[in-house]
Amino acid sequence: MIAGQNVSSATSALPRGVRRALDAMRANLGHSWRLTELAAIGGVSGRTLQRQFLSFVGKTPRAVLREIGLECARRELLQGTPDIKIMDVALRSGFPHFGRFSIEYRRRYGETPSQTLKRQEVLTDALGAMLRYSYRGETGPCWRLGRSKRLRSIRRSQPTSPMTFSLL
Repeated sequence: MIAGQNVSSATSALPRGVRRALDAMRANLGHSWRLTELAAIGGVSGRTLQRQFLSFVGKTPRAVLREIGLECARRELLQGTPDIKIMDVALRSGFPHFGRFSIEYRRRYGETPSQTLKRQEVLTDALGAMLRYSYRGETGPCWRLGRSKRLRSIRRSQPTSPMTFSLL
């Protein structure tokens, strides 16, 4: 996992040029990086940077950039905010061509970006429904009551009365 690596521990064995290039890629994902730009940031020639990436990371700078973009897109889709648009996620992740993004995403994760988003929405809806409960005829979201109020409410009830939960 390239995007989530801890820079101090995981990349300390990397050459300085590679570390600098990786930091620049992570900092500005939407930028269309060219090898010459990354080499200038790393303070090495383009060929040296490419050779160091292949030797130390095992991939070309372009492949690493694509991998970082896919990981960031996946993370954003899994957060699943209601107003999220897959095209916007693709652009922010450095994929200006939506079709190419969808193909790469499916190849990497085994599902399309829209499937990830729908699955996350279903999970979010199910968790939200679980927060609603029915207790002795009173229905409302559990999170609205403070913890102490919930505990007092439960303690005041009769110990023999069954607590029922319902998904609304």
